[in-house]
Amino acid sequence: MVGYAVDDEELYPGVRCIGAPIWGYDGAVLASLGISGPATRLQSDLIPRLGRMVMKSAQEISERLGYLLYGNCSR
Repeated sequence: MVGYAVDDEELYPGVRCIGAPIWGYDGAVLASLGISGPATRLQSDLIPRLGRMVMKSAQEISERLGYLLYGNCSR
């Protein structure tokens, strides 16, 4: 488990997407944050770095909504 999801041209040929969950204060998923682009620009070797960036942004939003990554009793 890496913390983000990848659509590697599975839905639309030539398009890649990376997404991560946004958590609420109670540990429930409220939404998601993602990026999409042409596979020629979102190349396979960039996915780990971009995935970390998307996860970091989603985590920052989650924390603003009251989610605590460590010490959350409901997770």
